[in-house]
Amino acid sequence: MITYRQATFLDLPVLVSLDREYFPDTAWPIEQFRDEIGGKTRNFLIAEDSGEIIAYAGAFLPAVGGEGDIMTIAVSPKYRRKGIATYLISELEKWAKSRGGDSMMLEVNVKNEDAIALYSKMGYQKLNVRKNYYGYGKDAQIMKRALGDLS
Repeated sequence: MITYRQATFLDLPVLVSLDREYFPDTAWPIEQFRDEIGGKTRNFLIAEDSGEIIAYAGAFLPAVGGEGDIMTIAVSPKYRRKGIATYLISELEKWAKSRGGDSMMLEVNVKNEDAIALYSKMGYQKLNVRKNYYGYGKDAQIMKRALGDLS
């Protein structure tokens, strides 16, 4: 059974390992994960199946109100297309809205068509492309969603 919870510092080794597996060219160092876990301006969620971390997502809202940013999201390949990413994103959006956030932004590799389709389905609009965001020749699609229509 899939369960969801807040990430803790005890999750750091597993998160770093998974990030290296899922994003070998742009994996976060442990310090970045440490900065993202805890604190009022950040929300970092974990999905587990029988105690194994199968997905994670984190968002940042720098001040009460304004624009938030989905910093990262990853789902284990064998758990994709089961609604996990949708649930995690929805929870991050609700958190941002509860803090007065009016919109959420994210960046996604322009070649990640599945993720772009998911974000579009969730109401994210394409804004522009950030060249070389993930390294030379690896561009990011910037997307944004207004949070006003969340219940």
